[in-house]
Amino acid sequence: MTDEENPIELSLPALSVAETRRLFRLSPAAVDYLKPSIQTALVPADTEDDARRIATETDPLGQDWQDQMRFVADSIVTTESHVIGDIIFKSVPTGAKLPKSKRR
Repeated sequence: MTDEENPIELSLPALSVAETRRLFRLSPAAVDYLKPSIQTALVPADTEDDARRIATETDPLGQDWQDQMRFVADSIVTTESHVIGDIIFKSVPTGAKLPKSKRR
């Protein structure tokens, strides 16, 4: 008798995650041309402080995104929902232009 003939059914509770429509784009306040790339972070969060904390805790390079002198935060409200804490880090070459921010 194999497991395929008698499948096991599990009854698990539904998983719920915190969601938001607000994204924060964190980017350097100034470009360091001595570095080969510029790191930015796109963080779903309810507040700027939460976004900075999440980015700092999860950054593989160990940068302090809570430092408001080094990193600026732009808030974006979208029509889609995003899972809070589902962060995206992006590196772009130092010579590349970053999109202009729209403060809200």
